[in-house]
Amino acid sequence: MRKMPDNPLSSISSEKVEVPSHVTRSKGTIVLDGHGIKSRMAPSHHVRADKSVPSSFAWFRYIKDSDGTLMLKQNYGEYITVLENKQMVARRAARGGAQYFVRVDNHDGTISLLARGGTYVTSLNSGTMVADGPFVQSWQKFTEIDGPDGTALKSSQGNFVEIQWDINELAYGMPSVRQQEADQHEVPSKDLEFIVAINATGENITDAEKFTLLYDNLDRTVSLKTTYGTYLTAPKLLDGFVAATNDHIAGREAFEMAYTPTGAVAFRSFDGRWLSALAHGSISASAEKVGEWESFERVDNSDGTISLKSWRGTYVSAIKNSNRVDA
Repeated sequence: MRKMPDNPLSSISSEKVEVPSHVTRSKGTIVLDGHGIKSRMAPSHHVRADKSVPSSFAWFRYIKDSDGTLMLKQNYGEYITVLENKQMVARRAARGGAQYFVRVDNHDGTISLLARGGTYVTSLNSGTMVADGPFVQSWQKFTEIDGPDGTALKSSQGNFVEIQWDINELAYGMPSVRQQEADQHEVPSKDLEFIVAINATGENITDAEKFTLLYDNLDRTVSLKTTYGTYLTAPKLLDGFVAATNDHIAGREAFEMAYTPTGAVAFRSFDGRWLSALAHGSISASAEKVGEWESFERVDNSDGTISLKSWRGTYVSAIKNSNRVDA
């Protein structure tokens, strides 16, 4: 079984890195920002909620994805982003789970935002915005205010969530919308002629059992790309099963990869639950802790892909099925 590294992500210095599994990550890596767009680390701005009157930087538009998650795009082209340490900033578009949320309707008419890892966006009394709330209380509740420029979020303290721009940045006027970058998130998924099921029934390693592992340095998540060009997707409901239907990385295509004491790997979903290989072969995403069923042996293939061997002794497989309905 593969030995656990001291710090499996420490040498990654880019936002999106596709790493051949048989080489070190400090050499020969492919640096990607966004979905296949090469770039340096983009600048970011603080996000706070300390003003009782909304400015032009407090209006957002929801950008929904087919996997049930959404993004908050500010009118000047930046997206609310949750960093690895749960701090919140605004920056331009980047693929991965850092810019995706699940909008939750509360019984009192307010809404809450579930961030990757199963924690909630929180407005502290100081105005600081973080995404570390374990459950919904008053600090995790926001009132939506609709206006001609979008939707503003008012915290339980009576202040509006907004992006903080430095006065020096505004010396030459208001920022312009960067439409090309914003469009990265708004390209719809292709209408695929097939669907890809995921289970742990592979007897040996073929192309169906091979996955390309992509690292996102923005929030230290990983995504698994199948041989068919789709990505492993956690289910919207806890009683659902993992599939691979999205052709791009959004919220539920980003996972936290953790190493167990035995050197196996486990994958934590957007909702903060762990993937499990069930006895009949399906893969769920509802486990609250890592046990035998949540542990996978990582196999590094010679072509740079990886395979995942379950506790059953079988491999995780991507099974392609036709999505056509014949007349």
